[in-house]
Order: sequence, then structure tokens, then C-alpha cells
Amino acid sequence: MKIQNLAVQAKSLWSLGVEPTLDTSSNMLKIYCNNEQTPQVCDWLFTQLGYHFAGLIVKENSLCELCYLFVGEKTKGYVEVITDALFDTKSFNSISSLVHAADWYEREAEDLYGIYFRNHPRLGDFILHDDVWQENVKPMRKNFVQKTALLNRKPKEHWHPRKIVEESGAFIMTVGPIFSGEAESVNLQLETIGEE
Repeated sequence: MKIQNLAVQAKSLWSLGVEPTLDTSSNMLKIYCNNEQTPQVCDWLFTQLGYHFAGLIVKENSLCELCYLFVGEKTKGYVEVITDALFDTKSFNSISSLVHAADWYEREAEDLYGIYFRNHPRLGDFILHDDVWQENVKPMRKNFVQKTALLNRKPKEHWHPRKIVEESGAFIMTVGPIFSGEAESVNLQLETIGEE
């Protein structure tokens, strides 16, 4: 389906609360939608139309604006699904249960901007761990003052990472690339040894 037809179909599927805007010069479709319809629109693009999730951009203006980016192959073009809310609301519907690749992006936005994603299974302690930062520090916000945040820092004394894997003998290990001071990459290989 060409991107021109996609705009028409989006408008017919969601006559209220969804406003597609097509920029033919860049082959980009922007779909503005309310918070409640964002997961449905993203699921439609990803599951039914085969678009690939490409990222999440958080914009701070008078409102908090989320832009979910999708890429289509060949003539499908690019799609931004855009929703916004007051920063005081700080609450958006998560798309991660429908588009699994969005999981880390939403976790990062929660940790760095203080945005809460409803129905997200694993928010918290993604980038700013409690052994260094206390909760509710939002370093990517425009009103962030580093000196004040560090001055009032009260990290948890006995903090440890949340355990996600519970099975006996199982562990989680981050795998490269890891860059040294000379910007050399290191490739890691994992082996598991166990009874057959």
C-alpha cells in the first residue's frame, strides 16, 4: 500500500481523534492521535501493514509530545504516530505489549523524562540506577538543574538490580559492543554448560 492510500485508510478507520497529514515531498505521513488510540494505530501499522518500528522521540514544548517512528519498505514510506499530553499528566498508554521493540524506548523515556507508560511491564531502573540516582530525577527535562539534583542526591544504600530471571542457574548478561578508551569494539561470546 502506498503512503497516500495509507492516509486515507487511517482516516476511515479512526474518524474521530486521529488526524493524518501527508508530506509527499519526503514520503512522510504524520498521524496525530489521542493517547487512547495510540496503541491501536501503532498496532495497525506494525501487525497488519508490516511497518518496522524505528524509535521513539520525546519533545518537550508546552506539552510532552511522543513521536513513534515507523519505516515501511519501498513505497510505504515513513510514518510518525504523534500524541501529546501535559507534562504534569506524565502518563501515556504503552505500546510495548503490541510492538515489543518499543519496550526499551519507553523505559528510557520514563527514566530520563519522568513519563509513566500505563500497562508497561518493566518500568524503572533502566538508565539511572538507584545506587547513584534517586527516583524522580529527570535529567532530560528542560528545567533540570544538575547542581541541585546532585546536591540533594540520596541514593539507596542497599540497592541492587531488580531480578528479572528467577530460574535456578539463569542470569542476564549485557552483550557488546563494549568500547574501550581507544574506541575499540569487543565481541563477546556466551557459552552455557549444563547437563544434557
